[in-house]
Amino acid sequence: MNLTHACRRLVLSGRDYFFIILGMIVYAVGFTVFILPHQVVIGGMSGFGTLVYYFSGERIPVAAAMYGTNILLLLCAYRYLGKAFVYKTVFGASLLSLFIGMMNTYFTSRPPLVTDMTLSVLMGAMLCGVGIGVYFSHHGTSGGTDIVAAVMERVSSMSVGRTMMIVDMSIVAVSFFLPFDGDMEMRIQARTQTIIYGWISIFVYSYIADRFIGAG
Repeated sequence: MNLTHACRRLVLSGRDYFFIILGMIVYAVGFTVFILPHQVVIGGMSGFGTLVYYFSGERIPVAAAMYGTNILLLLCAYRYLGKAFVYKTVFGASLLSLFIGMMNTYFTSRPPLVTDMTLSVLMGAMLCGVGIGVYFSHHGTSGGTDIVAAVMERVSSMSVGRTMMIVDMSIVAVSFFLPFDGDMEMRIQARTQTIIYGWISIFVYSYIADRFIGAG
């Protein structure tokens, strides 16, 4: 009986890993193929990586910024999180950074696959939501705002959902200050549009992810 139980646990673990990897791939496609080429900043560590990418004049890859920041956050928050969360996050953050890094150069060096910005960003947000829902429902995590939210829940009365929403929307808002060729009026017009797209993306992928997780 013990051997049977161990085999069953191994199969379930393998199944979880399969869906975590699948979810990461779907998220990476949504973000890298449909959102990043339009220079729209979304929430989470992908959005933060996008900020670093454009603030650095495209010298620091999104994937490298994501991974480095995740590791730094984990080191700072290790005592609040526990080994299981840390190991799971390192695995997920490594996978997602790898997939985004593999796709980033190809798709950002070419015209957007979908030229209509609204359709492209919505498609990307939906795929990101599906990806998040799939890997979260199988006990995966990609780190980023998950780490900040987990720490805030332990040291304050702020809920995980509220913390993630505040951090994500703040990341998008900072995109107003990205390098821009033009005067302040032109910056306001252009950046307001991309910020709105970023905020809409947050609500779209959060809603879809919640539906997946709830169904699981």
